Amino acid sequence: MSPAKRPWWRAFDRVERKVGKPLEDAVASSAYMNVMVRGMKVQRTVGGAVGRVASGAVGKVLRVAQLPTRGDMRRISREITVLTGEVRALKLAQQQSESPSTPAPKRPEPAPEQEGVPNAD
Repeated sequence: MSPAKRPWWRAFDRVERKVGKPLEDAVASSAYMNVMVRGMKVQRTVGGAVGRVASGAVGKVLRVAQLPTRGDMRRISREITVLTGEVRALKLAQQQSESPSTPAPKRPEPAPEQEGVPNAD
């Protein structure tokens, strides 16, 4: 890239220099923080009410289409979590029953062959 900046870049820099400092000061002010907190509270309240209404309508459409809703997915996820715990418990119980606390006795070794007497095996 050449050392000279492109025209759009120079225009951006001019605007940013004029607007940047006042915006930084505004964002750092306590008034801005108060407005943001209030805005977030309003958004949460309105969003929650709208979300509940929309969720009910969307849930009905999904059920008609025989598709899982968010609640269905949460329920299935909880069931999978419970089943995973049960499988782990069963696996642990199986491992504990298979591994005896005392070592298994060694199998007796066959007696050495004596001269002239064949082994009974």
